[in-house]
Amino acid sequence: MTYHMTRVEQWRQNLNVYPFPTSNIRQVNFPPLAEYIILNFQILSQSDYFANLVQFFSLLGSISLISLLGKLFELDFKGQFFAVLLLVSIPMVIFQASSTQTDLTASFFLLGVVYSVFKTLQTGQSTLQDKFILGLFLVLGGLIKYTVFVFSGPFLVLVAYPLLKNRSWKEIYQYAIIVGGILIFVFGPFIYRNLAYFGNLTGETGLVSMMGNEHPDVFKMIGNAAKNVADEFTIPLNSFNRILNNWVNNIHAFLGMPVDSAETNYFSIPYQTSFIFAEDNASSFLHSLLILVSLFILISRLFTQKVILFKRQIILFLGCLLISFFTYSFLFKWQPWGNRLLLPLFILAVSFVSIVLYQRIKIYTFCLHALIVLLMLYSLPTVFFNRNKPVLDFYQMRVILKKPKGLIIKSEFLSQSKSVQKELLTYYFLKEDVFIINQGLSREMNAKLFQLQDSLRFFENEKISIFNKSREENYFIVQPFLYPIYVANFNQIPLSKNRISLHITSDSYEYPLWVFAHKKFGNNFSMGHPAYNFKIKARNQFLAKTNDIHIYENKNFWVIE
Repeated sequence: MTYHMTRVEQWRQNLNVYPFPTSNIRQVNFPPLAEYIILNFQILSQSDYFANLVQFFSLLGSISLISLLGKLFELDFKGQFFAVLLLVSIPMVIFQASSTQTDLTASFFLLGVVYSVFKTLQTGQSTLQDKFILGLFLVLGGLIKYTVFVFSGPFLVLVAYPLLKNRSWKEIYQYAIIVGGILIFVFGPFIYRNLAYFGNLTGETGLVSMMGNEHPDVFKMIGNAAKNVADEFTIPLNSFNRILNNWVNNIHAFLGMPVDSAETNYFSIPYQTSFIFAEDNASSFLHSLLILVSLFILISRLFTQKVILFKRQIILFLGCLLISFFTYSFLFKWQPWGNRLLLPLFILAVSFVSIVLYQRIKIYTFCLHALIVLLMLYSLPTVFFNRNKPVLDFYQMRVILKKPKGLIIKSEFLSQSKSVQKELLTYYFLKEDVFIINQGLSREMNAKLFQLQDSLRFFENEKISIFNKSREENYFIVQPFLYPIYVANFNQIPLSKNRISLHITSDSYEYPLWVFAHKKFGNNFSMGHPAYNFKIKARNQFLAKTNDIHIYENKNFWVIE
């Protein structure tokens, strides 16, 4: 809603994919491949009905690759089925498969890189086709998300060592030429664009530096790794999440560094564990627990010197996976949505589980079948209670969990009586015009707060599933208060005024503005941002004029002039 879909509409309007003026720099400097594909769907269908297919087909591709990877480690049919079931029951995977974010697509390409690497290692040979496919997976993955390069690094070193050691110079040159040629052909135009518009290779305008650790060292790496691990273990029980939070705090105290350091936390956001059931933050306690169990099985068998199928390759796989994880924790700050960014590595860790755990429990048929049933049941709440796309009323999940609202907007708070406001302030604190719930509330306090809010009809907008809302309303399912504002805004705009200048913040719900504009004007309109720090080129970008319709927004306060 803020940049993935919005950049598609800007390209579609401008008839090119060059950078354009925007207040949200992510629209122009993040790798664009997934959105290029969505752009084709948008143009061909004249709608956004097919926009989620990029991630959905990435899921299908990931299913194939995780099965093939298991086959490389000699998993039988049941073992490959087990690997696939582990993958498709990850809450973040289910959420991502029906979204226009890019993390599952990045996971597909990383799986392709890892599969190609271990195929080469196990067969001892690499055909011209294998080299080409490895290079393509790597470069296209980088054009989805830069982190694919970071995650792939240790695996590429793994395949490079025997190549340099055992192959002739001719084969080494062949590898280098193929991978380098693919890099130049596929990634070259994007790099050239970055140099031309931003003066650097990555399109860096300050955003990447805000995401990177300041003065990174081993202590900061360990601290961020602890935060990232704890985030994957959260459950809908605050008392347990507080234990995780204390564990992270104790580790930072032992390291002698603050847990909320601006050098390690994105935008200085205070660290806290919380369970959020949506695309950005979904954790998976069950899969995380299975990863720990598999690590214990592998280590115990190493110490007892029992034979494990492909033991050396499994250790290499795990070693590269851990190096990738710690490299990420070394380079990048902790972010509340880190679960999403680490999804490619989490899927690889689940592949490791399928290899190690299946070999251990396949002889215990009852245990294997019980785990399969548990994974199926575990996936059901994710399918039906996605708070962004609830198949069943999200309110029903709140009733089951006795879960109050995580935040209350200021207007909703002020609409309550003085006595209710006073009571709410015992549970919430004010931050930038939004009341955020205290994380230290006990289970009883959460239940009491839920009952209070339920009696005040706080959850009326959540009592309707996606099938009972209009298509327009579903764009605002997370922030329903915006829907009447958008409707009123476009009712004010006369049909003769089809040029719209947007003066909005970097996290505004911009894409629905394009939806409403298409509804009102068809394709006969122009919309965009004033020239924010933009080097104007002789292209077809929208440039605002004084007699345009101007939409102003600041902290959800909207004005039309």
